[in-house]
Order: sequence, then C-alpha cells, then structure tokens
Amino acid sequence: MIIEGLKLTLRNAGIIVFPIISILVLYFFIAGALITSVPISKINKINESSKNFTAYVQKVEKKIYNYVEKNFKKVALTFILFGIFAFIFSEFFNASMIVAARDIVFTGKFSFKEAFDGGFVYTLPLIGVDILCGFGFIAFLMPFYVAYILTRSKIILNALPVVLIFVAPFLITPRYVVVVKNKSVLDSIVDGVKIAIRNYLLAFTSVVFCSIISMISILIPIIYPIVSAFSASLLSVYMCLIVGGENVESLR
Repeated sequence: MIIEGLKLTLRNAGIIVFPIISILVLYFFIAGALITSVPISKINKINESSKNFTAYVQKVEKKIYNYVEKNFKKVALTFILFGIFAFIFSEFFNASMIVAARDIVFTGKFSFKEAFDGGFVYTLPLIGVDILCGFGFIAFLMPFYVAYILTRSKIILNALPVVLIFVAPFLITPRYVVVVKNKSVLDSIVDGVKIAIRNYLLAFTSVVFCSIISMISILIPIIYPIVSAFSASLLSVYMCLIVGGENVESLR
C-alpha cells in the first residue's frame, strides 16, 4: 500500500495545492490578528527597530508584552475571532483535499472543481468530527495531566508526543470516513474507530511514514512547505485507501 499510495500521489501532485493554501490561509489570519490587535504605531516601531535589531529587540519585545498585558482581553478576543475563521477556512481546504484523495483512490485522478465543490459539502461535518475527536483526545490526556500535576515528572511530558503518534489513527480515521463513506458525524467517529482498530498497523505505518518525510524536510527549510504539503496529501491518499478497503479493490 505504501508504494501504491506514493504512485497515486505523485501522478496527481496537484493535490498539494490544498494543504499549501490551507497553510497560507493560517498565516494570513495570524498576520491579520496581529495587525488588528496591535496598533499600527507599534508595528512601525518594530519596523524601525528591526534596522538595528540587535540593539532594540529587547525593548521592542518589552513594549509589545506590556501592550498585550494591558489590553489582554482585546488581544485575546481578536485572536479567538481570527482563529475561528482560520479554522473554518482551513477545514474547507482539508475537506477539499480529502475529496481529491478519495477521487484519486477510486478513479486514479481528481478534478479541482469537484474537490472544491465537495469541500463545501463536507466542511461542516469535518469540523464536527474534528471537534469531537479533539474533546475525546483531551479526555484521553487527562490521566497524564493529573499524573504530571502530582509527580511533576518530565518523563510524562516527554512521553506525550509518542502517545500522540500511537493514538493518531483513532483521531484521524473518522475524518476520512465522513468523505469516503458519506457518513454522519457520530457514525463517522464510530466507524472510524472500528476501521482504525481493524487496520491499526496500516494506519499507524502511514502516519509514521508521512511524519518522517515531513520531519526530514525540516533539515532543508526551503523545501519544507512543499514537502510537508506533499506529506499531508500522501497521508490523505493512504487513509482513503484504508477506509475505502474492499470498495477500492472491487473497482480495480
């Protein structure tokens, strides 16, 4: 499946457009939140200070920190509002990417028009699935949090990334069920967990393989955005292959 997914993704490399746009949208909203919450005068001071960055950086950081501290509610509300819009737009492009990956798996190709049309259809269900899975993950982490509060052990904190990798198949599979099987939010979560259990090794291997590709690209920052977008697209193709299961085989 690893090789098959690579071939399908490479033959349809245009799919990386969706995660790239999603990342750009996130940066755009972060910039918008900063510009909206911090006065232009502060931004101008930062620009002026950047000419002598070494001498002024600490003063600039202190000014910004003091402003945020004095206007914490305004800044927090601004970032929350922009964060909500960024999340919705990112989920739209994520839904479009999954639609494209589904079409690639079932037909060998995808259409940008159909992917974007599908994005409008599946954005809200995808948001629902991700929010509920997020709450489930928080509940799963609570025992670790309590253990850390009681022991203050750094071992627990260091173990969390490893835990995330092992539970990732259960968190991400439902979002693909929404699109591939066209299920409701709750049914997608139930079916997604069942599929993740039956195909855990495949799903886990896919997550690890794509994570390794993305992590290696960090060593060459100039290619990281493209490679990370390819990694996200590849994972979508893998997960659609897993969720599609017998339906995919019957079409070939």
